Amino acid sequence: MPTKPQKPPNSYLISVSLMPGCYRHIRIGAGALLLDLHAAILDAFEFDDDHAHAFFMDNKAWSDHDAYYTDMLEDEDRFTSEVTLGQLSLTVGRQFKYVFDFGDDWRFQCKVLKILDEATERPVVVRSVGEAPPQYGGADDEWDGDWGDEEAEVDDPADMPSDRLYDIAFQFKKTKLWNKLYDSQLFAVKHSDGTVGYCCVMGMMGEHLALAVYPGDEGLGSYRLLGRDRSELSDFEVRELAMAQNCLMCSFENKDELRPRELAEARQYCKAHQITVSGKNAYPQFQRFRPHYFPWYVDDEADQTRLWEALEACLEVSAKLKGAPPESLGFTEGPPFDRGIPLLEKRGGSFLWSKLPLPAALPVVYPSPEPCDELQLARVLKSKKRGGEWACDVLMHIQPMSNEKSEAGFVHEPKNAPFYPYLLLIVDNISGMVLGLHLSSDPEEYLTEFTDGILETAKTISKPTRILVRNERTRALFTNFAKQFGAELRMRKKIPLLEEAEEELWEQFDADEDSSEDDLERLVEILSDPESLAGIPDQVLVQIAKIARMGALTDELAENLNQECERRGL
Repeated sequence: MPTKPQKPPNSYLISVSLMPGCYRHIRIGAGALLLDLHAAILDAFEFDDDHAHAFFMDNKAWSDHDAYYTDMLEDEDRFTSEVTLGQLSLTVGRQFKYVFDFGDDWRFQCKVLKILDEATERPVVVRSVGEAPPQYGGADDEWDGDWGDEEAEVDDPADMPSDRLYDIAFQFKKTKLWNKLYDSQLFAVKHSDGTVGYCCVMGMMGEHLALAVYPGDEGLGSYRLLGRDRSELSDFEVRELAMAQNCLMCSFENKDELRPRELAEARQYCKAHQITVSGKNAYPQFQRFRPHYFPWYVDDEADQTRLWEALEACLEVSAKLKGAPPESLGFTEGPPFDRGIPLLEKRGGSFLWSKLPLPAALPVVYPSPEPCDELQLARVLKSKKRGGEWACDVLMHIQPMSNEKSEAGFVHEPKNAPFYPYLLLIVDNISGMVLGLHLSSDPEEYLTEFTDGILETAKTISKPTRILVRNERTRALFTNFAKQFGAELRMRKKIPLLEEAEEELWEQFDADEDSSEDDLERLVEILSDPESLAGIPDQVLVQIAKIARMGALTDELAENLNQECERRGL
């Protein structure tokens, strides 16, 4: 029986977003030209039609793949005056970009919300949210459209940094303290809660303008890691050092370096205080860095207070430096060991200055866990399979992950900071074959998961006769297992086959970093389709199951995955 041809659409409902909290829903006929949509957008946002424009249907601004330009550009071959919306095969959820005024680069994010059967004679705005910014108010202060649409509003104003934090951040910027201090010239602040924050002002080279406040001895220890020699470190180790920082930071960034919520918060403050923000490094950004977590918002009130107190101390330092060189105030340079630095403490409305010797470095102690699964250990020890040489390392993944999920499967903006999971890599040191690659679901509890991974590898492959490691952390992890297995445990600076495996992993992760969001969407589609799910190889299915145990999938998708694993006996 011949299939009934699909009825062509008569109209579209399109969301057009200029910045967080400012968007319009436009209903427009399928027979309308892209040029008509251009005019409708400008009319909806009260912009004058006095500049060139373009639509990028692949949702990538300035891409040549699927773009339509204004007739003003004679050297282009596809024009908005020559194509209708109905010719573009638009579907619900399709996103594309509209760019107006190539000099000021106004970018609008467009998304097809509905396809309608009813005809629409002329474009009409059916919903309008947020006041449009002035067209000629300084384009550097305007949103670039790359961050989605109306969902990027500030959900809870109580979560945003306090006005006084923004106030003092702008005061700090005016001091340009980074022109007076090197980043090695630390000073300390005695906070009102009795804790000490070690302060580092960055920006002498004019690139990264910031104040970092390292809490206590642990925070100072993370600062000291920045001075470690990296010449013989692997890419994974260098990345882990960078993500091991423990500090609060106030920096000044370009608008395209802020996350949607941060930009919305900054705009909300500036609008309330009638402040115009423009130029390079114009926007304050407040971040909380924790080791092995993605830099996140400063939502904790105590953290906001500590950062405010450190910024206030910066104003005091700047005032003192107007009449004296840093050395006369107790500032010293060099490695952050065995020297004194200024300590500022607020008492009775003024600062008391004193000298604080930098504390000794905290000893680094790595735990040596015992095998947790006694039954699994017994099976391994009873197994007659023995032999081989393992080369092992604990690495930090270069892509952050989150255990939070939504009904759609994954969340793009989790409530809590995403983390960088640890990886346990076990390589056969004779063939170079990867015997085990185990992913942790919690950076705080990786040891428990890796003990299970070690036993699983030993059970599947065999007990090793020798275990080679490259660092103290991995040696501590395997110390008790080597005793249980009766294996020799050695630490070597160079393990070529292990290094090759790590390089291959790095290249794979690095290549996948930009496409990770698309990969997650494809994974959801595959797990939702029984036929596609049945085509996944066993080894890949097992790895996906491990990810699912981290809570990264909806209950429905996780159940689909579990049923398929049970069907195969995995």
